[in-house]
Amino acid sequence: MFRLFTTYPNIRAFFKTLDGLDDDALRKSSKLRAHSINFKHGITSMVDNLDDVDCLIVLIHKLTENHFRRKVTPKEFEVRDDLICTISQHD
Repeated sequence: MFRLFTTYPNIRAFFKTLDGLDDDALRKSSKLRAHSINFKHGITSMVDNLDDVDCLIVLIHKLTENHFRRKVTPKEFEVRDDLICTISQHD
């Protein structure tokens, strides 16, 4: 998640508790760590339910509603997807 915010700093605006933090404070932020854990659990839940389409649809719908309320657009999701692909190729 730290790389997301340093590569695309404009994304920080969606996270009111993280927006305005310098990189050192962001790296040490317990809120960033907590969000990272939630993100990992979300990805794991989706992967674990690839064979249960009904559950997967509910998970995706919940994720979509949560981000729509925060005015996250498909473009921001594309940024995240691009970054995940980049990280997985380098790490």
